[in-house]
Amino acid sequence: MVPPDDYHLYTFSAAQWSDIAWQANEASKRARRQRDLDGKRKKKKSRRQVAIAMLPDDASDKLDMPPCSTLQFRWWPKLGLWSVVTANANCWATASDDVANVAEDDFVMLQET
Repeated sequence: MVPPDDYHLYTFSAAQWSDIAWQANEASKRARRQRDLDGKRKKKKSRRQVAIAMLPDDASDKLDMPPCSTLQFRWWPKLGLWSVVTANANCWATASDDVANVAEDDFVMLQET
């Protein structure tokens, strides 16, 4: 049934209004984010803040990090570090298949010989 004019377009019965309210609540659930005591969203720490907290003050101190890892193992963000992977592949096809599409690093530098 099509309403005769724009005035009657949004005239609903009580049952229809309850259905609309129910659908609106179901369709738009509020995102759950961590809140502080004031009710404001908690702000994530930046990598710089994490690095300052996690890394030693003296640069000569040794870091507890793996000597080598696979391209998919991301251990550096926990320490607030950035990762750069470099590759000198024989062709762009192997560089894109084996490095660029697999590496979880923050930056990838490729060179084709």
